[in-house]
Amino acid sequence: MKKTQFYKIIFLIVSWTFATIFIISYEGAALGFKPPADLIKTGMEYNFRATLLTGALFTFVIGAIMASFEVLYFSKVLRKKPLGVALFIKTVFYISNIFVWTSLAIIVMYSNYLGKSIFHEQVLTLYLKYLTSARLLMTLCFWCIIIIITLFIIQVSDKFGQGVLINNIISWNSTGPQGYGGGVFWYREGGLFPSFFPDIINCVICGNTSSEGGGICCWGSPVCCHGIIDTILWNNEATLGPEICHDEGWGLKISFSDIKGGQASVIGFPEWGPGIIDADPMFVDPVNGDFHLTFPSPCKDAGDNSALDELYDFEGDPRIAYGTVDMGADEFSNHLYCIGEFTPNGSIKGKFVGLPSTWPVGLFIGSGIMDPPIQHMWGEFYLESPWLLFPLVPIPSNGVLEIPSALPGIPAPYDIPMQALIEWKLSNLFVLEVR
Repeated sequence: MKKTQFYKIIFLIVSWTFATIFIISYEGAALGFKPPADLIKTGMEYNFRATLLTGALFTFVIGAIMASFEVLYFSKVLRKKPLGVALFIKTVFYISNIFVWTSLAIIVMYSNYLGKSIFHEQVLTLYLKYLTSARLLMTLCFWCIIIIITLFIIQVSDKFGQGVLINNIISWNSTGPQGYGGGVFWYREGGLFPSFFPDIINCVICGNTSSEGGGICCWGSPVCCHGIIDTILWNNEATLGPEICHDEGWGLKISFSDIKGGQASVIGFPEWGPGIIDADPMFVDPVNGDFHLTFPSPCKDAGDNSALDELYDFEGDPRIAYGTVDMGADEFSNHLYCIGEFTPNGSIKGKFVGLPSTWPVGLFIGSGIMDPPIQHMWGEFYLESPWLLFPLVPIPSNGVLEIPSALPGIPAPYDIPMQALIEWKLSNLFVLEVR
């Protein structure tokens, strides 16, 4: 059992013990016992002290059982429910248990008060009278309000504190031989309640190394909304859990993601959801940091649209391009970008993304940028005249046309604004900044 779960159990035991003592004191005052403050001043009368101790001991034992059940099982089931449903079920759960063990503690108090057995007719009659009294209803309503407010603050404040990683590329990092989480490390230590694990949506976590969790290392029992979804974890390395190491606990969700090695590359017991694949994502050139998807990639159109949190990918291209969102940070669609050495006389490659066999394909190079752009039948045209148009060959079968070139030797700095025409549609504006 994790330390955070142990702290939560102790917190619930103490809280419910004081709740029971409060109710016993309230009922004891109705029977003529002195209020606790006065009893402290007079050294506490034996019957009342014995009743409190008996009730507190009873509550502590039963509370330990119920708190353990709540922490280790009940919360795990409820965190899959909507917030309102979880609050309602937990409130009924807490009130019911407070009522059960408080009732038995009150019977012990009546037994001490009357000097009779807890099964004596007078004790049971007094208890039945208590069950029909307005004091019981008022007490339960009071605790119901307190519980609802407490649970709402805990769950909503945790939710508001949840982070989100979206459209991120986390690659080629290393924590060293004793580190944790080469790409992402989530750690929760201390505190009374589990914390939200940040949703990891449409990310690429590739080529990272660590001792535990080459891609992701998660310590503890997080609360997840989406968890890890529409994400690619590939070629990460670690002694324990090459892609994911989930330390003791539960709560981590994974779905609609590409995990190299599948469950064999994951240490721990995350919730293994639908849509998970184990297939080469077929990036354009991951070794050189190009994590765009090619047309044959199994990650294309393989994500979950319901988890979509941003309308654009990491470069600003619209999601969704072809009906279903892609896994990873890139959405496969018509796109222009360049890689290489952006220096005078540097070698570069222009890359044109589109459906295979798409034609015509052309490259516009302008003398400046228009803001706002001209609205054309082919889309938004950003380039100031004079501009040049270079016809190109059709898009190849992998969906990425690469055109090698060299930059002019003009002294830097200078910018080269450009757009592509792909199947009679204008692409994004790309500005090559030579420095």
